[in-house]
Amino acid sequence: MRLDDAYITYRYAQNLATGHGFAFNPGDHILGTTSPGHALLGAVVYASSGGTRSPGGMAAIGCGERTVTRLGRRKKAASA
Repeated sequence: MRLDDAYITYRYAQNLATGHGFAFNPGDHILGTTSPGHALLGAVVYASSGGTRSPGGMAAIGCGERTVTRLGRRKKAASA
């Protein structure tokens, strides 16, 4: 299982949201995440939730909501 990759992305998001920059360890600015887009999204979610929510979990909820919204619009357009 690749649980370490999710943890690395989470740490990048957390450090970016808390002002330490895009780094795994504060002060060590080396690109080490395989999904920088997810880290950026996670940082936005982490910062907007006040640091109380997991960036990955909140991003998953947001993406799920977006998917449901798009499917609803597609169904509405097909029935019109």
